[in-house]
Amino acid sequence: GLDFRNMHLYQPLNFSNVMFIDSNGFATNEYYNKSNFNDQATAPDGTPLSSQAGNPVLDFLLGQPDTAQVTNQKFPAYTWRYYAPWFQDDWKVTHKLTLNLGVRYDLNGPPTARSNWLNTGFNFSVTNPINSAAQAAAQSLGETLPTLKGGIEFPTGSNNRPWNPDRTKIQPRLGFAYEVNEKTVLRGGFGRIIMSPLENPLAQGFTNNPTFQNSGDGGFNLYNAGGTGNGAGVLYNPFALSGGVPPIPGSSAGYLTNVGNGAAFANSNYRLPYVNSSSLGIQRATPKNGKLEVSYVGSRSYGQDVNNNFLNTNLPLYKQCNEALGTAANPQPSAARTNQVANPFLGLPGVLGYLGTPSSISQLQFASPYPEFTNITEVNANQGKTWYNSLQTTYVQHISWAQVSASWTWSKTMLNYYNGSTYLDQNYQIPVHTIAQTDRKNRFTLQSVVDIPIGRGRSFFSGMNRPLDAVVGGWQLGSDYFWESGQPLYTPSGFNLVGSIHRPKQSAVGVIDTGYNGCFQTWIPSTATAPGSYSAAQGDCSAGVAWQQIAPFAPNYAQPFISALRAPALQQIDTDLNKSFKFTERVSMQLRLEMFNVLNHPTFGGP
Repeated sequence: GLDFRNMHLYQPLNFSNVMFIDSNGFATNEYYNKSNFNDQATAPDGTPLSSQAGNPVLDFLLGQPDTAQVTNQKFPAYTWRYYAPWFQDDWKVTHKLTLNLGVRYDLNGPPTARSNWLNTGFNFSVTNPINSAAQAAAQSLGETLPTLKGGIEFPTGSNNRPWNPDRTKIQPRLGFAYEVNEKTVLRGGFGRIIMSPLENPLAQGFTNNPTFQNSGDGGFNLYNAGGTGNGAGVLYNPFALSGGVPPIPGSSAGYLTNVGNGAAFANSNYRLPYVNSSSLGIQRATPKNGKLEVSYVGSRSYGQDVNNNFLNTNLPLYKQCNEALGTAANPQPSAARTNQVANPFLGLPGVLGYLGTPSSISQLQFASPYPEFTNITEVNANQGKTWYNSLQTTYVQHISWAQVSASWTWSKTMLNYYNGSTYLDQNYQIPVHTIAQTDRKNRFTLQSVVDIPIGRGRSFFSGMNRPLDAVVGGWQLGSDYFWESGQPLYTPSGFNLVGSIHRPKQSAVGVIDTGYNGCFQTWIPSTATAPGSYSAAQGDCSAGVAWQQIAPFAPNYAQPFISALRAPALQQIDTDLNKSFKFTERVSMQLRLEMFNVLNHPTFGGP
């Protein structure tokens, strides 16, 4: 077979292209009392009023919104082409062995954009056009800048794709069934599944977000943009003070694109993520029409999309800022970051955003590998992995008037990424290796379907007349019970695990105690004369300190989830009562009553 798809994404309008305007009463509050900056209105008798004494509706009628936002964006139009020839067949090798063989090849090409409105990467070695002007400005300030490298790239000639095509995705499929004897069958299989890209192409340079200003002096005097009637204030032209809505530069700025702000690029050697799934199980017929099955089921995923955000961080300097390393001679190591230097990018043509307006910047920014950018992010980095292993057991028993099945799954799911990164701490590059939040260590289910033995052709009242049978006969009762382990809980944000997570449980009557050790220490900030330190232990500390607040610039090595720290288990019983009516060979109807959580078991979430 062949699977071919030609996909187009055309987005003529989204919320990014809508202007948002908000009024909160600030303008009429200012008009009421203009005695000083950020003043507070007063009543005629001098009584101070709320800082929000103005009226939002009156603000709007005066044409003086408090905030306005618009993104001027070119409408994207992307095209993907997908080809996937495949072959699959069953082969009965012997009367006991059957094979299922197959192979599939996926060519899911990178997208292209109409008019080449996308980015094709980031050039780390090119000298940025801002270099000469920035060097001159730094020299005039008595500073030394390295040669400024790096810039966002755009399509040139045939290079009009965000990443190179991936032509490596061959997917083998293999399954088998072997009859050991007349009551026992051994089954297994392996298969590879290719996943599709999760992200649209990056399009930096094809959008503009102008700065809104309603006052030139911090709100003391509100700007009036002219016009007549209602809306004669800023509402008439919200972006007049910033020069209006600027045109979209597209690729015209070249390597100057996003200078002064952050930059991002897609992994040029992006490979489609894939999952390897496998299973091996044995199925056995049991007495009285029963069936028992025990299987191993597992999967491994590779090349999941993650982001790298540490490419523009001076890692050695960042690590020297660790406040936990403070000493009497150097009580505030983070001064290397917080100390300011004169901004050599101030006022330079083409420098926008964060670096274009302040008179000073941090030393850590000044010493970054690419100081003309605030950060550089690589997206679609093929570094994410998952592991799933499970033992799955199922037993099914058929009897004349009912079917009962029970199953138990013992499993574990692990990840090496969290929040889009394979690092707990990108600056220290501490890897993630965590239990997944979706992990359920144990799950037990019990299901039954019972034909109520009342009515025509059944064990009781089999001679019932048809009108009565239509009401009370032929009913079926189903039930479904499940119990599963609670999900892993988040570890406390901003804390490292430094001790045992368990402590002795309380045995008091009426107390439900999980034995979780919540003993913690907070960080006491450093001063100019004394290094920071940890506070005294707080909470129930019978098992010692478990958690320590992470000091500024110190490494974070607490995994986001811990298997031993879980929410309460879940259990629920659902039932249904139904009866089918067959009018003709092709026309039937079912009357069904369903009840969920009939015993009203509570479901507690984690803290």
